[in-house]
Amino acid sequence: MFNVYATIGNAGYGNLNEQKWDSSFVYFKKAVEVRDYYNGKELGGKIPTDTAMVFYAGYAAQQAGKKDEAFDLLKKQPTSSSKPSPPCT
Repeated sequence: MFNVYATIGNAGYGNLNEQKWDSSFVYFKKAVEVRDYYNGKELGGKIPTDTAMVFYAGYAAQQAGKKDEAFDLLKKQPTSSSKPSPPCT
């Protein structure tokens, strides 16, 4: 399944390099859907979050004029697992 995810993501990068924003976003969004589907099935492995792909998905969506979709995609992504520092006193 990782090969499917990687192939779709690579198509997104190819379109990104050609500044085909709409199609790049479609590929990146589909790659995220494949990752989420596979990870939700607990099939013995996980596809890790590719933060570069998430960033470029948001960038392509923004460039395509799809700011709301970019925001929706980016806000669903996991944040750092580290705990915030306590406030200074």
